[in-house]
Amino acid sequence: MRRCLYCLICLFVAASCSKKTSRPLAAEEIVESPNDSSESEQPESVDTVESVTEVPKAADEYFNDFIYSFTNNKAYQMSRIVFPLLCVRNGKTTYLQKKQWRFSRFHMKYPVYTLFFDKRSSLNLEKSKEITEVKMEQFNMLTGEVRTYGFNKIAGQWKMTRIEDNPLSKYGDCAFIDFYQQFATDSAFQMAHVKPMLSILMESPEDEFEKIDGVIEAEQWPSFCPELPADVFTNIDYGQSMSLGNRRIVVLEGTSNGYISMLFFVKEDGEWMLQRFEN
Repeated sequence: MRRCLYCLICLFVAASCSKKTSRPLAAEEIVESPNDSSESEQPESVDTVESVTEVPKAADEYFNDFIYSFTNNKAYQMSRIVFPLLCVRNGKTTYLQKKQWRFSRFHMKYPVYTLFFDKRSSLNLEKSKEITEVKMEQFNMLTGEVRTYGFNKIAGQWKMTRIEDNPLSKYGDCAFIDFYQQFATDSAFQMAHVKPMLSILMESPEDEFEKIDGVIEAEQWPSFCPELPADVFTNIDYGQSMSLGNRRIVVLEGTSNGYISMLFFVKEDGEWMLQRFEN
């Protein structure tokens, strides 16, 4: 049975090499602060985004539906920002005027973005209609800062209400964020934090409707590991609690191709270890 699973794994590795779509983000892709001299990102080509103003009312039911329109429709984005926009940087408050705003694709400008959860049940928060506050976070590991875009549901409509920049050291789950960044960039460190027998769930290379649920040895992990965003990466905080607990889930989602992978970590004897991988 083990030999059979190993053969299937070999087939999967060969088939999946062409499916990896994520990549580490380059320094030039970092979004500048709205308080910098450039104020915000440069406008994108009209050809790359929708220009219509009509957006289905149902887009406000789920934040994920809203953010899709918000990041793909210039007119809609402008209408869903509360101006003057409150900007807080290291405790200093300024306001961004409407004329200063430039259209942004946010996390949707990257082929793959990251999300962090505390437990599997928290994944359901993405589908909740009860949420009225969401924070989109961007971690800039090159500068040691985290930017938070605050969204609130006001009179049944999602709107962006603030931008806040703070040192990463003040972030509630900064210890795990630091761990993830080292896990993503240091191959030796990564291998030292993979459990000897790693649980996996993946699509069968022989039948896309079949799943393989088994284990591999840690030495085989490099053949399965997706490319992990490292210098700049994101999170969407739907309300999951990340400051405590000994479990974390790192989700990689494709922005346009339905790609999704999940890395499950558990803290043992003070060390985070990769326990399971689902693709």
